[in-house]
Order: sequence, then C-alpha cells, then structure tokens
Amino acid sequence: GGSAPGACVSRRERRRRSSTGTREWHARGAGAAPPGVATMEVSRRPSGGAGLVPTAGSDYGAGVAKARDERTVLLLGELCARAHASSPQRVKGALSRSVGIIAAENEGESEVAQRAASSSLDSFGMEASIAASVQRQLVRTGKRDEATGLPLSVKFAELHERLSRKGLLRRYGSLLRLLNQLSGHWTDLDGSHGPNPTAASGAGNTMVPFKVIGGEGHNHPHLPRGGHQAERAAIRKLKYFRIKERDDFQSLHERDLVRDVLFVAQGIDGKFVKFSASEDRYRVADEYVVSAQARELVANLCEVGWLYRRLQGLAEAHEAGDGTDPKGSTQQAFFSAVRGHLAHYYRMLALVESRVMSSSAGGAEHGEGGLIEREVGGLRVSLRSLAIMLSEPTQQLRVLAILCDGVEGLKGGALVNRLFKMAKHGDPHVRGLVGGILHEVCRPLFRMVSRWMFEGELHDPCGEFFIREEEGVPLDDLWRHGYKLRSEMIPSAISGDLARTILRTGKSINFLKRCCEVKEWGDFHSLSREAEASLRFGAGEGGGGDAEGIERFVAKVAKRVDSHVMHTLFYTFRCGDHLQAVKRYLLLGQGDFIQQLMDLSGEDLNEKAGTVSAYQLGSTLETAIRSSVVQFDDPEILDCLRVEMMPHASEEYGWDVFSLNYVVRSPLTCVLTDDSMRKYLRVFNFLWRLKRVEHALCQVWQQMKPSVQLFGGVRNEDGENVVGIKGEVRRCHCVRNEMSHFCMNLQYYIMFEVLEEGWTEFKSKMEAAEDLDALISAHDLYLDGVVEKALLGERSQALVRQLNLVFDLIMRFQGFSARIQEILKEASQKRRLRTLRAEVETAQGNWGVDGEGAGELSGQEDVDCFPERFLYSTRYELDAIKGDYKVLVDGFLKLFPTVPHLDLGLLEQKISFNIS
Repeated sequence: GGSAPGACVSRRERRRRSSTGTREWHARGAGAAPPGVATMEVSRRPSGGAGLVPTAGSDYGAGVAKARDERTVLLLGELCARAHASSPQRVKGALSRSVGIIAAENEGESEVAQRAASSSLDSFGMEASIAASVQRQLVRTGKRDEATGLPLSVKFAELHERLSRKGLLRRYGSLLRLLNQLSGHWTDLDGSHGPNPTAASGAGNTMVPFKVIGGEGHNHPHLPRGGHQAERAAIRKLKYFRIKERDDFQSLHERDLVRDVLFVAQGIDGKFVKFSASEDRYRVADEYVVSAQARELVANLCEVGWLYRRLQGLAEAHEAGDGTDPKGSTQQAFFSAVRGHLAHYYRMLALVESRVMSSSAGGAEHGEGGLIEREVGGLRVSLRSLAIMLSEPTQQLRVLAILCDGVEGLKGGALVNRLFKMAKHGDPHVRGLVGGILHEVCRPLFRMVSRWMFEGELHDPCGEFFIREEEGVPLDDLWRHGYKLRSEMIPSAISGDLARTILRTGKSINFLKRCCEVKEWGDFHSLSREAEASLRFGAGEGGGGDAEGIERFVAKVAKRVDSHVMHTLFYTFRCGDHLQAVKRYLLLGQGDFIQQLMDLSGEDLNEKAGTVSAYQLGSTLETAIRSSVVQFDDPEILDCLRVEMMPHASEEYGWDVFSLNYVVRSPLTCVLTDDSMRKYLRVFNFLWRLKRVEHALCQVWQQMKPSVQLFGGVRNEDGENVVGIKGEVRRCHCVRNEMSHFCMNLQYYIMFEVLEEGWTEFKSKMEAAEDLDALISAHDLYLDGVVEKALLGERSQALVRQLNLVFDLIMRFQGFSARIQEILKEASQKRRLRTLRAEVETAQGNWGVDGEGAGELSGQEDVDCFPERFLYSTRYELDAIKGDYKVLVDGFLKLFPTVPHLDLGLLEQKISFNIS
C-alpha cells in the first residue's frame, strides 16, 4: 500500500505531538485515549517475511503470523517461566491466548491510531523500563541457562536485542509488560481466570493488569467495561508505573555512561565502568543491565582510557626510575614530548566535558516539557557523538603507545633510529606526530654534536652519543685510539662519512687542547646560530631533517678546524722536517754520515754484543755527526737521534744488535707512532746489514790490493807454489767483484726504486693533505709500501731468508780472504827477514851460512814457497764458497715469481747478467 499520512513526520515532531496530546487529554479529563497511546495491531507480511510488523490497514497470511507468534511466545515464555520456576507449558498457553487477544482487538485500528502507536511513549518509556525491570528480576534470581551456562539476564538481553534489531514488532513495551505480568501474577494460567490483583500487590510489583488503551469499542472483551472512568484509572496506574520504572532505570541511562566514559578517559574509574586488572581493560560491571551494542560501544570508547592509563604509567615509571639504569637525555626528551601530548589531550578532554555539561544544562532548561522531553534533553551528547569526538585523540594515544612500545629499552642514536623508521608512515597525521616527537628527541643529540664540534668535549654519561671515549689511552695514542664511533648509535640522517667528519672535527679540537697545548683554535660564536638552523634532526619530511644543510655546516666547521691543526703541526712542531730527518737517518739517506758511523764504530761492533758499550757507541755517534755534513742540521732534530742496542743472544756480535732510533714527542707521535717506528727500525736493520756486507767487501778489497806486491820479489827456481797461490788470490778478487755487484744492485733497488720513489709520492700527498687523518693515512701507506717493496713484507719472507743466507756467505768469504791475507803477510815478513840477515852477513864479509846460523836455516822451509796442503785447502774452500754463492743467488732469483706484486724485473736482470 501507499505511505500513510504523516509518515514523513520526524521522530522529534512525533514526540512533541504525543506529549502535547497527553497534556491536552489530562486537561480535558475526557475518556478518549490521548494521541500516541494506542493499541498494537498485529499484521502479517504478504510475502512470508519473518516476524510481526506494525502496519495500518494491511492483511497478511494467517499461517505465517501464527508461526511468528508461537516463536515469540516460546522464547520469551521460557525465560519468564525459568525466572519464576513455573512450568513452560502453562506459561506458553497463557501467552498464546494473550497474543491472540492482542491481535483480535487491534484489527480495526485506524491509521491515526497506528501512527500514534510508534510514539516515543510506547517505544521508549514502556519498552525500556519493562526490559530493565525484567533484567533486574533475572539478576536477583541468579539463575543460568542450562544450554549455554550464561546468566538468564544476559540471555534475556540478547533475545530482546535480537527482537528489536529485526523489527518484528512495533509495540515491544506492551508485549514485555504482558509477559512480565503473566510470569509473576497468575494462579491458574491454563484456565480462563485472569491475574490475581492481590498477589500482585503482595509481591510489591507496580504492574497493573494488562489493558490496551485505544479507541472506542476496542477494549479487551475479558476486562470489565467501565467507560471513561475505567480508562482514566488505567491511565493513572500506567503513569505511576512509568514514573516508577523511570526512577529505577536512571542508573543505566546513557547520560551516566557518557559521564563514566569521561571519567575513564582520564584514567579514573566511573560508577558503572571500572578497570578490571585481571582482564586489563575497562568494562561495565555485570550487575548493571546494558544492551550488547551499548557494551560494545562503551568498550571501544574505553580504549582511550586504557591508552591514557598505560602512557601515564610509563611516564611515571620513567620519572621514578630504579636507580640501576640511568635515564639518558634522549629518553627524557621522548617522555617529555609524550607528556606534552597528554597535556594537549587533557585540554581537548576539558572541551568535550564542557560540551557535555552544556548539553545537560540545555536539557534541564526544558523541564517544563513532558517526561520524554526531559529524558531526551540530556542526551544531545550521546555515546556515538562522544565516539566521534574521541576518535582523533584515541588515534593519537594509540600512536604514542606504539611508539613507547617500540622504543622500550632504547636510548640515544638507537632510539632516534627507531623513531626515524616509524616516521616513514603513509598517514600524514601519524607522520607529523612522530616527526614532532623526533624533533624533540634529537635536541639533546644536537647539543652533544655542537659541544663536540665547537669545544672538543664529550659529555655522555649515559652512553647515548655515537662517539665514545676509550678509557686508559695514553696521550701519545689519543688521536688514533682515544675516540671511536659506535655504528649502532649513528642516526639515520647522518651518513657514515659525515659521522667520521664529526668525529675528526671534535677530535681535532681535543688534540689541539691536550696534545698541542693550544688555547685558541678559532672563533665559532658566529657559527652557533647557523648550527641551530642546520642541525635540526627530525624537522624534515619523514623526520629526516635537512641532510644537505647538516653536511654543509659540518664541512664548514671541519675545514676551519683542520686547517688550524695542520698549520700548528707543520709550522709550530715542524712535522715535515722530522719526517725528512727520519728518512735521512733511519733509512740511510745521508750517505756520508752512515759511512762515517760504520768506520768509527766498526772495531767496537766486531766484539761480542755483551761487551759493547751503548755509551761508547753514543760517543761514536756524536763523532760521526761532527765529521759529516749532518753537523749543520737543526740541533732540535739532532737531539732526537739515539743509539739503541736491541735484545741479543750471547753468541751475537755488535753488528747484529746495533740500531739507531728517532725519538719524538707529542703531538708528532700521532704520525710517528710506536708501530710506525717499529717498521722504520725493521727497514733500518735490513739496510744496516746490507751496508755492513758492502762495507765488508770494501775491506776485503783493501786487504787484497797489496797482495800483488807480495809476489813481486820471487826469484827462486822452484816457484810452482808461489804461482799457485797467486792464482787463488786472483780468483778471490773475482768472487769479491761478483758479490760486490750483487750488493750494489740490491742496494740501488732499495734506495732509489723503493725509498726515493715512495718518498716523492708521499711528499706530494703530505703537501696536499687537508686534515690530520689524510696525513696519517698517506704516511702509513708510504711506510707500508716501503716495507713491502723492500722484501720485508709477509709475502716476501722466503726472499728475506734466502737473502740472509747470501749475506752470511759473504761474511764467510770475508773471513776466508782475511786468513789468506794473514798467511801472505807472514810469508812476506819472513822473506824480508832473510834478506836483511843476508845483507848483514855480506857486510861482515861472511859469505854463505855456516855454524849455528846454518843449522837454524837448514831446518826451515823455503820462505818463498807455501806448503802443498795449504794450497789445496785454499783452493777447495774457495771453490766451495763460489759454488754456494752461485746456488744461493740462483735460488734467490728463482723466488722472484712468488712475489708478483713486486716489480723485480730490472733487479733480476742486473744481478743475473754475469752469473755463470
């Protein structure tokens, strides 16, 4: 059918009309039913739809309606029967007859009465009050459903909610009142007797016997017809019932739930909504009757209170602390930002509460209206509107709770990194919230960076900064080992190179103050404002800040500090001159000084190492300095040169333990460290031994040069042995020349191709170095290259061992040649003695030798001839030395392919061209 007249009238208008009609009816005192109070028409759907629906002037299938009535009666009847320990069958029969009576007396209801049946008087006042009364009765009984085990009150609430949601009936209040009255006031429901008024009054129930108030001729046929008087009495009783039930229902009014939710939002338990520690949530107490939708809505709204309670607890726990784990400044900044958001949440909550209070006051102003107007007037801020108001604060508190859980146990750079990661969110509101907190958390980090870069001071008692200071590091190792980076604490906005630059800048200022004892290293006050504008972590999109601005500022400060450090190091402490002196003295670059030192200290070094005096060698060093061009060097540099004796064994000689050392003081120790000086000493010992071998071969040549004159005066007929020894001496000269050629080419390779080439490259890098790290890196690279190319590296140990064998053989050859020269000198002295005696005898006129003199000379060997065994032993030993030398040199050359990283091709050609 078409729409009924007045169907588009709003609910508020219908309530107003119903209230106005009721007041007019009371004023007239007439027996006609007031508007909005009408009988319920039970109508049926034409298409077999489920349930009973209220319509005007419609007729549906009787079978379908009967089935719906039976189902409704069965469900609600069983609940009422269980509540009062009655028989379900007896209650079912009475309910069936009652529903039939309701359907019969509402068949002729007019359209106007049907529209009034949907008024708020029936839907709100009767339904709500009776439902609450039934639930209270079920709660008092304490009984439970046998099938599900749930309390009957809960089961009733679910059934009532299901019936209301499906829209099966229109006048729920009348039906509920009927069922409740039948469950408590009857004597014999199987018969035709009506309810017992005496029993009702004795039970203290405020319900009146059921009577439908409608138009004329539509009263219940079983009730006595008393005209308008009976109707007025029924109306008065119904009014009393509504006022009574309204007073009982106020404890669970939506206004009270709204008030409790506001309390819960502040972390305070309400009257009906309290915190359950076992379930860790807020919930409505079980003894109060609330619909399932209201419970769910209140539970959702109470999430904001749970979040606030958790955040407040975390903030208070952090503020209290346990004393064992000190709270860092970044953690304090984080919780300070959280407390700031909670304060903002308090201000927002105050606005919501003021709106609720103003709404309640506005409802009270309408007290002159009807009962329904006074009830509805205070519900302008309902649970649903409150949910809308608290949706944004709930989202913010939820994000804050997630942040607190995410950063638990973190501090410093690690906490900032976690916030950086969480700031990368698709929601701009979440990104802005996290970015603001990140900016506040990064403020302490910014202060640490500024203090480190401007003053060189590291104040980090809680270990939050990405730079840490090593304990117990001596001043000489301050630059290399005093400060380290902690990679896990570097913020995401700072790259690895930028972090190293920040480390170097603060370390440079610290180096100037502590090692160089410089009090002024530049005016950085002009950069303080620029620092505040540049070092703003967390201010950019996603919390990243202006990375390019940070890099520009750090580079600007670092360049100023590094230039001051380099100027101090090279002009105040003459770092370049000291490095040049190390090359000249320890790497044997000053040839005349080294030669003088070897010549002057040779006799002392030929002794056993235990008998060599370091003080005597120190005096020899001073003499060598004064006798060479080194005497014109700066005294400050010469004072750094020292003589040292290395640890030695009892069988070693002075040559094996002698060493020069170059001693520098801070701040030069940052470049010439102990490790660097050990490498210099390794190269010095190798070059010193090579120089000693070369010096030994020179001595061999000096000793063998006069041997040619020893055989010039030989005139005897039997000169075979003399000619043989002359040939062996000539072979000694040849072997010496081969050995000297080997040593000279090896020395040339090391001195020119290794040392000079490496120094030239290092000098160019040293002049181009802009900071101390670049200088140290260039020096370490130069020194490592010298060690590796000088055949002293880890991969060249086989070559070094073979080379030491060659050096040992050369020293063995020196001893062999020295013995030959000793024998030759002895023979030469005997020959001169014989010649002198002959000259004396001739001068005395004695010709020949007789007597005692003849006997003495007759028993001597020929002084111009050598024993045959001496000649053979000399030849054999010389052959052995020459053969061993050839084998060792060939083995040395064959090891060159094992060091492909070294360019030894030219050295191989120079050494092997004359090896036969």
